Amino acid sequence: MNALIFSFDDFLARAGSPETAAVALLTELRQAPAEVPKEVVFAAGKEYHFFAKHAQGFHYHISNHEQDVVKHCAILLEGVHNVTLRGNGAQLLMHGCLVPLAVVNCQEVMIEDLSIDYPVPTVQQLEVLEANPDADEMLGEVCGDTPFRIEDNRLVFQAEDRELRPYWCMPFEANRHLVYHLADQLLYEPKQPELKLEDARRVRFTHPNRLYQPGQQLVLRDAHRPAPACFIYLCKYLILNKLNIYFSDGMGFLAQRCEDITLKHCACTPSPTQPWRYFSCLADATHFVGCRGSIRVEDSLFEQMGDDAINVHGVYLSNLVREDAHTLLASYCHHESWGHRWGEPGDRLRLVHADTLEDLSGEWTIQTIAPVDTPTEDGAKTWRITTAESLPELDAGKGWGIENVTWTPNVLFRHNTVRNNRARGALFATRGEVLCEENLFDHVHGCAILVCGDCREWFESGVCGKVIIKDNNFIDNLTAEYEFCEAVISVAPHITASGERQSPLHGTIEVTGNRFVAFDAPLLYAHSAAKVIFRDNTICASNDYLPWHPNHAPVTLREIPEAEITP
Repeated sequence: MNALIFSFDDFLARAGSPETAAVALLTELRQAPAEVPKEVVFAAGKEYHFFAKHAQGFHYHISNHEQDVVKHCAILLEGVHNVTLRGNGAQLLMHGCLVPLAVVNCQEVMIEDLSIDYPVPTVQQLEVLEANPDADEMLGEVCGDTPFRIEDNRLVFQAEDRELRPYWCMPFEANRHLVYHLADQLLYEPKQPELKLEDARRVRFTHPNRLYQPGQQLVLRDAHRPAPACFIYLCKYLILNKLNIYFSDGMGFLAQRCEDITLKHCACTPSPTQPWRYFSCLADATHFVGCRGSIRVEDSLFEQMGDDAINVHGVYLSNLVREDAHTLLASYCHHESWGHRWGEPGDRLRLVHADTLEDLSGEWTIQTIAPVDTPTEDGAKTWRITTAESLPELDAGKGWGIENVTWTPNVLFRHNTVRNNRARGALFATRGEVLCEENLFDHVHGCAILVCGDCREWFESGVCGKVIIKDNNFIDNLTAEYEFCEAVISVAPHITASGERQSPLHGTIEVTGNRFVAFDAPLLYAHSAAKVIFRDNTICASNDYLPWHPNHAPVTLREIPEAEITP
């Protein structure tokens, strides 16, 4: 069947602006027959500038991002099928707080060969020129050309439609490695420095943080994460190929409640047009919430992000109230994860003790699910759920959560490079099978791989069925301390009452055929798994850093009934 071809530039010529052209494009795509293939073609290598003040409003709630920010979208595909966006190397340049790409309630969509950037990012950067501990002074130069001022001895940047007041930083060495043993540094500690502008871009700090050295780059930021670069919701069979994210106001790729998602040859990497930048995404490069089917991430580059390269998890609802034998009230509990679809009739549930993460015996099937605090599911925090099977009595003295086990994917993370990023490399929390193979984890600031799950803090479910970690290269990871980072590979669920568990939390963790170049001892830490295999791995000593980790054992096992460990 011949495809219908839509030229974005034709819409642009008629509409007069990229924002209006995107709305007109969506209208025509919706009018075309769903079964007919459709191609949207961008001009080769062209720059398209989108402005938040002209873009369409966006009402969806995006997990793990700020929920009280009005979002606008540059290009929205909603309710369309059999669509390919061919970028031909075009660049989408965002001005203001925008979701550059959103794909909602679509099937069989492919987006390829596009780049996304913000000419004025909301993260800024300071190069340390001089550091004089004896004089208690530091001289820094603000990179780029974003306007800024000094107000009450603090830096204030004007990033188009948002005023940025950074209060912490990620310090990088000149070689782009994050600084050894300096995680999440407060910019104005241990005491408030005095700031003085010496010329247009140079600032002298009196009483600075004395840990910084000349040549280091301080990536300045606050805690806001209003919008990802690519938002995917309620979609099936989506392929992203050769998408480059040079900056995002949140995560790079965020998919929630989706089925069968593939990323190939993608990148979250600093902008090549502004070589002074030492940062890419504000948070995770890729993030998958409550998905099912398969998640495939292959042949991609993730570097210098403000958080993890990949995070796959579900969401525990908590604050359970049993209204009767077939009815529960349950709520989203994390302040950045609510307002989107959590379940639907036919989905299977499991009840879990929040302290031990142990499942109650049995499964329950959703018969009906409806929001309690909003008229529709968009924006809901609390749900009334009826189940086909009778619910047990719930001990009021224990915390409880529920997990949607129908929406748990299999994950393939292969042939990727993860390097020079804050926090952790790859996080997996799914009852499906995880295969993490032939990747390079190079100077991840925290642990390279984390298998976690918790129902107390992040409410990110859940149990891992089988995790295979094989034929990867690990080079000098875990150079700083972050949450749950007990070793280069850390199986560290948030269990606060470990001794009360009757059975292991996770299934099999298999670590084979990997190469570790490590300056410190801990390579594998595993807590509460049915079986751990650690064999045929090559371990090479590195002298690039001094050991610092309090865990001195190469392999640490806690509550592991069966283990196969080859030294």
